[in-house]
Amino acid sequence: MDSKDILRVLEGVISRPCCSVVGCDENCPVERIWPLVKALREQLDAAPKWISVKDALPERNMAAPSGENHVSKPVLAFGQIRGIIPEYNVAVYHEAYRRWELEIFYDNEPHTPCAAVTHWMPLPEGVGLA
Repeated sequence: MDSKDILRVLEGVISRPCCSVVGCDENCPVERIWPLVKALREQLDAAPKWISVKDALPERNMAAPSGENHVSKPVLAFGQIRGIIPEYNVAVYHEAYRRWELEIFYDNEPHTPCAAVTHWMPLPEGVGLA
């Protein structure tokens, strides 16, 4: 059972009209727990989620130099990045070539194409690559 399952159970229990049956007052435990359940729901909803490349591609990096704005912002990518073993890596989507490229260089090779990216996730705000 993960945190989403626990939250669903809590929401189901708390949403029952027990207070009208039992006659609870302002010290009702349900009334004290509900703000915590609501805060947990907001945190889970705000957490980054994996996005399938079939559903969407990352947005363009409009802060890039003028000739390079056809490249996406760096994202965490998952798939067969450098070969046949699935892995995670930082990559960009290159619209002009319609392919994913590693954001970091291997063997001093810039723009190393990725074999097959299946999902991606935005990097947290403020994360930059040097």
